[in-house]
Amino acid sequence: MIRLSCCLLILSTALRPATISPLPVVGDQPSPRIDATLTLDPSSGRIFAFGGQEQAGSSNALYSFSTNLRQWTKLAPAGPLPPARFGHTTIFDTKRQRVILFGGQASGFFNDTWAYEIGANRWVQLTQDEGPSRRYGHSAIYDPAQDRMIISHGFTNAGRFDDTWSLDLATNRWRDISPGSGRPLKRCLHHAVLDSKRQQMLLYGGCSSGFGPCPQGDLWSFDLKTERWTELKSSVTPDPRQWYATAFDESRGRMIVWGGSGRSLLNDWWEYDPAANQWAQIQVAGPEARSRHEAVFVPQSGETYFFGGQLTSGAYTNELYTLRPTGSPVPAFSRRGVSHVFGSTVTFVSPGMLLTIYGSNLGDAKTQVLVNSEPAPVLFASATQVNFQIPFEISRVSTASIRVRYATQDSEPVELPVTPTSPSLYQGAFHADGLPVTTGNPARPGEIVIFYSTGHGVTSPAVSTGQLTDSAGILPVAPLRLTVNNTAVQLLYSGLAPGTLGLIQLNAQLPLDLPVGDWPVQLSAGLEVSKEPLILPVRPAP
Repeated sequence: MIRLSCCLLILSTALRPATISPLPVVGDQPSPRIDATLTLDPSSGRIFAFGGQEQAGSSNALYSFSTNLRQWTKLAPAGPLPPARFGHTTIFDTKRQRVILFGGQASGFFNDTWAYEIGANRWVQLTQDEGPSRRYGHSAIYDPAQDRMIISHGFTNAGRFDDTWSLDLATNRWRDISPGSGRPLKRCLHHAVLDSKRQQMLLYGGCSSGFGPCPQGDLWSFDLKTERWTELKSSVTPDPRQWYATAFDESRGRMIVWGGSGRSLLNDWWEYDPAANQWAQIQVAGPEARSRHEAVFVPQSGETYFFGGQLTSGAYTNELYTLRPTGSPVPAFSRRGVSHVFGSTVTFVSPGMLLTIYGSNLGDAKTQVLVNSEPAPVLFASATQVNFQIPFEISRVSTASIRVRYATQDSEPVELPVTPTSPSLYQGAFHADGLPVTTGNPARPGEIVIFYSTGHGVTSPAVSTGQLTDSAGILPVAPLRLTVNNTAVQLLYSGLAPGTLGLIQLNAQLPLDLPVGDWPVQLSAGLEVSKEPLILPVRPAP
């Protein structure tokens, strides 16, 4: 039998709270670039990075970064691809599980709209030369309450704009929602964020050359209900800037701003509190100054991720950083902060599965996780992340009540229903020699490929909660079925991986007639199917 040659894949590195720190490079990382976009799929905790300008020119490459595994993957979508570009915008359509792309620039300007459909791993063009005029350096948000994308302002070689448009995500139709008066001055090279609690879009800074200041330092609110602009003035404000990075920290209700270009390249940190209409500077010891970088907030962990940009030297970077807020004295997490260690947010739990909790003040090596008041095996713990195993004993109950205990404080419990299985595939596959399957080292028809999963339920013979597997032949009771390109494949082995905890190893024989392509892989365990398909690159035998 082929063994797992690496250490437990779930033990991701955590960083101290209230610091900005680099993440190690794992996987197929994007090259250095500027003016790309970051988009979060909140259900899986994956960040999608698209396009941007590399030193050699514009890009239309699509990457995903797993915030659970801290790993990059270069995707190979099927069908026609959007042309390469930079200075575009993307949002995530949570209802349809797709990334929506609009506009940007390369040799010319764009006003096309595209959707990357995650389940099908393909791009689909939605509009061309409809709605907003061609532009670059505009801003965009996702408005889930009204099922729409909103874009505003921007630039072409014909000048700057002050219009605002909405895209109905159900019909793919654009509508001009610009108010007749009271708009922010024409500008570009700015950003906007969604404050969902107050149903407003916050637009900050940018460049209004030809019409006003460049850079700008003003802040505006667009009311998503009345579709009217209001300038938000306060006594303390950051220095004016363009090409900065920003995201909205939903857990604390703050807009975070880092760096950008002002009178010089900036390296200051600010947060805006819309409840108090107040800016405050954050004291963060971090990386060097930069502009044209991007940011996205991940609610599962309460972190803000920053990627790419241009440094003082003029060089482009592909560095990835996280900003972690200071935790509360009491451990805190929500149902949304509980996920499979290999991917998506969980809706139920099963015996023996491996879970990750993201939250605040979760502790350290002394942290305990209590499931129905009984201690569960903790594999890793930090202030913002805990990895643990659901006890096998919950097979006898219908609900799991999960709490985190650190020092003398307990979090509020999160209750999840119990089901016999809840399969989740590790988002990677391996050749028989232990090397990972990648686009540069793909799988071949007829080859044996190795996969790993958790959430398989009870086993035969039974293993104890927290017990490392010391031999082969321990099999899940629930029948397992692995499909590649929606076709079942032969499983040569499908049991607990020796030397691991709660992991199933699946040695799969790919069919000799498997077509060449990038195919979704899914695992069924009993009546449940893994939510997030793995994309397996298959190429002809050399």
